[in-house]
Amino acid sequence: MIRGYLNLVVLFLFLIGTASCSSSSRDLLPLELGARKVEILPEEITTIDILSGEGSYESIVEDKELVSATVIDKKLVIIGKGKKGLTNVIVRDRKNQVASIHIVITAKEEVWRVTHFEDQVRSEDLEAIKIIKDSLSKKDYPITTGGGYKLTYLDKNRGDLVIYTENTPSELFYGTFTLDFPSLNMKYVEKGKSKELNYTISPDIIQSSSLGFNKIVLYEDWTSYFQGLHSLSKIDFAGKLQYLKSTLP
Repeated sequence: MIRGYLNLVVLFLFLIGTASCSSSSRDLLPLELGARKVEILPEEITTIDILSGEGSYESIVEDKELVSATVIDKKLVIIGKGKKGLTNVIVRDRKNQVASIHIVITAKEEVWRVTHFEDQVRSEDLEAIKIIKDSLSKKDYPITTGGGYKLTYLDKNRGDLVIYTENTPSELFYGTFTLDFPSLNMKYVEKGKSKELNYTISPDIIQSSSLGFNKIVLYEDWTSYFQGLHSLSKIDFAGKLQYLKSTLP
């Protein structure tokens, strides 16, 4: 009988302990992140919300050569270190709850090849159109038909640049680009000389999924320059246009 009583006491204490643990577990705010997987560019900075948890968060990075991570105001901030690869970041709260997020780091590449050029002037003044077109024709394009640009994005707004000046280039020219849509700035070195190009990307981007490429128009805007000349002030637009086909490399 005594043994049965002791067994009953042990069982009772076990149940109390189990209930206590369950109650304690239920009282915790579960640690949850806003995503379980994220794809970033090699030097991109991204943030993931910490949706709930017990506070005092810390981050642990699996591969510190690929990304760094820190927690600021219930946000996990992840910074790429310029390399491609896969890694995981773990977040832990003050109650030792953990949650992880899988990081995929890839480089986005685009190749833009020129199909044709156009010196375009819009004005009701036919004489002004003739004068401006003659002037624009004396300003060279940086590449020829079939040449183009290869853009490798390091983050969403900048990256590395390769310029192909012709269809079958004997030489490639390297530089960087920054994109503040619709403005595009390119800096590169060609045969020892530093060059800079400033373009506007036309909003009329024609997407053609059936053909497998997009058509893009880059233009160098000369409108303000010619409007500043008194005799040519009545013009609506003047620019040098490049029509490009955008494809995967």
